[in-house]
Amino acid sequence: MHNTQISQQHTLLRILLKFLSFSSFALGIFLFSGCDKSQEFSVIKPIQEEMIELVEVDGKVQAKTEVNLSFQTSGKIENIYFKENQTVKKGDIIANLDAGKEYISIQRNQASLSAIKAQLALKYASPAQESIALSNELVKEAELSVKHSQLQLLDIQEINKQKIKTSSQEVSRLQIQQNNAQIAYNAIQNIGEIDEQKEDKTLEDILEISEKQIKTTLDAFVQNMSLSRSILAPVDEHGKDRFLYIGGISASKNATIMDYQILSSRLTELELEINLLLETKNKESIENIFSLLIEYGEKNKTLMNNEYELMNKSVSNVRLLETEIESLKKSITAEQKNLTSQIGEIRNLYQKITNTDISKNKTQAHTLLEINNAKAELENITSALALAKINLETVKKQGKIDKKSLEREIERKKLIAEKAKINHKKLLAKPRNVDVAQLRANIEQQKALLNQSQKDISDTKIIAPFNGVITKITTEVGENIVASKTAIVFMSEDLQITATIPEIDIAKIKIGDQAKIKLDAFENKKFIGKVENINRAETEIQGATYYEATISIEKNSEIKSGMSGDVEITRNKKHTALLIPQSAIEYEAGKYFVYISDNQKNAEPIKTLVKIGMRKDENVEILSGISTDDNIVIFTK
Repeated sequence: MHNTQISQQHTLLRILLKFLSFSSFALGIFLFSGCDKSQEFSVIKPIQEEMIELVEVDGKVQAKTEVNLSFQTSGKIENIYFKENQTVKKGDIIANLDAGKEYISIQRNQASLSAIKAQLALKYASPAQESIALSNELVKEAELSVKHSQLQLLDIQEINKQKIKTSSQEVSRLQIQQNNAQIAYNAIQNIGEIDEQKEDKTLEDILEISEKQIKTTLDAFVQNMSLSRSILAPVDEHGKDRFLYIGGISASKNATIMDYQILSSRLTELELEINLLLETKNKESIENIFSLLIEYGEKNKTLMNNEYELMNKSVSNVRLLETEIESLKKSITAEQKNLTSQIGEIRNLYQKITNTDISKNKTQAHTLLEINNAKAELENITSALALAKINLETVKKQGKIDKKSLEREIERKKLIAEKAKINHKKLLAKPRNVDVAQLRANIEQQKALLNQSQKDISDTKIIAPFNGVITKITTEVGENIVASKTAIVFMSEDLQITATIPEIDIAKIKIGDQAKIKLDAFENKKFIGKVENINRAETEIQGATYYEATISIEKNSEIKSGMSGDVEITRNKKHTALLIPQSAIEYEAGKYFVYISDNQKNAEPIKTLVKIGMRKDENVEILSGISTDDNIVIFTK
């Protein structure tokens, strides 16, 4: 892909250079067309000459064949026999993997093949007397072995029967102990539950009292907030201050008002939180409520103290009598006492709940100790019973396993004895056709395995498919490589030129056309070639359509893959062309013109539109617009 992009860029560069050359020709004609037609000129006749059609393109040298060689199996590379840029002949081993396993497989298959052939040979040989006697002895030994295993099975069954009886007795004994331990454990639990119920009843009574006290305390908080609102109201019903303050306390009043606003807002939240906690009404929720009430009560007491200080520093104005200030002070003092009483009651109830927990914990600890002791005894007996049951099941399972094992052993020995008898009969009998056929089939199967092993050896080698050159080695000795991964890039010695033909020229060439090749690496040297193939599929380059053509090139050791150059494709087709000098043609607005004289004196030459074709030396082919009889004007000044 990269090489194709480079070739396309090279092609565009050459097209650009040719375009600039042609543009220079057109520009010369255009500049000439600006001359005054009254200047001197000469007149010529068009000439006719034969022309051979040429197509000039650029191309790039490539190998005629380039392949990526890989191993057909995975393994460790043992040898690479050639280096990059070395020439290799067809059939040469380029590299090979470590094939130790494959060679062992060949040896094993060869040995198996030899063994089967030997078995086939023995089929046709008469048995010796020693072989007959030995075979008869094997039959007797196999039969005695079967009887021995049968007696052993009877002994094992009796032993397992005694083991099962002993294990069952142990399970029964432990089951009785477990029942007694369970009765004792249940009795201790019942006593503990009665004590716990008494403690729970005491706690329940405290919680009922606590709920009433919570509501009472909340009512006190609401009443305090109402009193604070009346004390800290900024204006009276006429919109004027209700108090006159001694200088310097306005900041204290503002701070106290802010504290009131915070506590007032917090009271609403507190009521919601307490109502939510009372939905569960257990020890934990009551304790949480107590903590919230104590915290809020302390802040409320601080607020009332600050309010009292404000009253001390206040004087009445015309709208508030001194007696009203004193009355408010008394109200604050009364509410402080009430609040202190409520918080004190909350703290007492909090302590009672704590004391109840301590008493309950002591009772539970004593009961728990007794329960744990009884439970530990029960668990120990239960564990021992479980182990006894497991042991009983293990003895039963092991007995079954031993029985099945010996039964399988007896069956196996019976088969051996039967096989010994069959082999003895076979030894005395003539070879059967089916046995001979089976051995012959085994021989063919072993041959197939041997052939596969030889193929496996071949897969560990990379062999040159044709004469060529190694262009790249992508691996090294000692490397582990997977199957089908490219290890060697290999190209043929034969080279060719790949050229891109513009769409306008593709119809002018055909397979077999001769070509002259001038490579950039050689200044004054041309090589002979021939068009071998024209790709039917188009290639788009910068929006223009091209077709790829393959052109053979003569063998020459100096030519290297990747070289670039110009290709001149010659058509055998010739035609007679009408030619005039290039200097007689003018270019204007994308069109070509010539001037024709009518041989009359002082007559202005006639500007005539023409269509041009190929160039030959200093002449240009005219495809239409003039004839051989026309007088073509060439301006001399």
